[in-house]
Amino acid sequence: METEIRNESYYKELVNFSLLAGLILMASRAETNRVEDTVSRILKTSGLPITEAFVLPTGITVTLSDNKDMTICVNKRTAPGEVNIRKIDEVNQISRDFCSGFKDLEESYEKLKEIGEEKGYPLWLKLIGTSLASGGFSVVFGGSVLDGIAALVIGFILGICLHYIKKLIQKDFLTIALCSFIVAFLGVLVSWLAIKVNISISPQYIISGCLMPLVPGVAITNAVRDVLSGDFLSACARAVEAIMVAAAIAIGVSGGLYISEVIGLSDAELGFVMEISRGSLVADIIYGAISIVIAIIGFIYVMEIPLKYIIQCCATGCIAWVCFLLFDYAKIDMVWATFIATLLAELVSYIFARIYKAPVITFLIAGIIPLVPGIYIYRAAYYFVTKSPLSSSALTDTIKLAAVIALGILVMGTILQVISRGIRKLSKKE
Repeated sequence: METEIRNESYYKELVNFSLLAGLILMASRAETNRVEDTVSRILKTSGLPITEAFVLPTGITVTLSDNKDMTICVNKRTAPGEVNIRKIDEVNQISRDFCSGFKDLEESYEKLKEIGEEKGYPLWLKLIGTSLASGGFSVVFGGSVLDGIAALVIGFILGICLHYIKKLIQKDFLTIALCSFIVAFLGVLVSWLAIKVNISISPQYIISGCLMPLVPGVAITNAVRDVLSGDFLSACARAVEAIMVAAAIAIGVSGGLYISEVIGLSDAELGFVMEISRGSLVADIIYGAISIVIAIIGFIYVMEIPLKYIIQCCATGCIAWVCFLLFDYAKIDMVWATFIATLLAELVSYIFARIYKAPVITFLIAGIIPLVPGIYIYRAAYYFVTKSPLSSSALTDTIKLAAVIALGILVMGTILQVISRGIRKLSKKE
């Protein structure tokens, strides 16, 4: 009798451990398949015949049963949180160590509790990250060093606004819309002030760069990976999230540009240029690679990617961007250039994930961020405000590029899955 009581107590603790792991992963914006896989692996260490993990974007249900007289079933609602790749990586490592027998349940559970209670990077570090990401991408999109410096400053202000507006209204859609409004207005204002002192800067590069910390890169990535895993309900939820964020950005930018025009900051005087400028190929590769590294270092702090992967993340981002740039110079359609660069980003991310035993999203987010159509969201908003006939085509281009990024992740992810299954089958036969 004492053994049965002890075992049941252990199973309850195992269920709580697996549930906590799932909750931390969901709060950190991990893909649904990763959450289910982690929880299921932990439960299977019990040796019991029934181990189930059912995960939705809003809740987790965990079941453990011996198929006779003991069944433990727990349902817990998930709380929304900020993107935190560092916690996803740490939970992944703890579950690996526990399932491999390197750590016992009590030690693993205590460590998991510590991770759940950990605070993210301090605010000042995230502000620097937002600033670096904004400045780096403004240059990547074709801006000058002065454009990058202006974006650095506005990006810092953006980080402050994101933190305090979200605390105040606690609504992601309104927060992103308001922050996009502030970015657009400040971008035009700074450009207007620069003209008054005979300094030439381009607001479209400044605004586009500052919008990048707001674009839904993680939501797009998770939506596609959920589709790949057959979690269509979760995929739809992630896709809706990505669409809502993009809509909030477009609404905010449109409002900022409109108010700027109303108060007399004329777009004609500011000289908006809507094309990505290009110089020589070698200069653009070097210039772009440096800017990409700066931007990705910023994103590492914004999304709390473990610092030990900083080189790998920068390498993934640079490889994807250089690939895109080469195809762009070869006059290949931008849709195809983005698709091929996304394929390469997924492949490189998968290789790094296998080598370092880390989640693919750790590296993939750095690979696709340079390809996410932030400048095209801005372009569509600008054409809409100026009542240009090009507004519909600009919106179509934005949707096509977002869709082709998703398709690239899906195609390469499927190919890698097929290859991985083939290798496992061959290994079993041998």
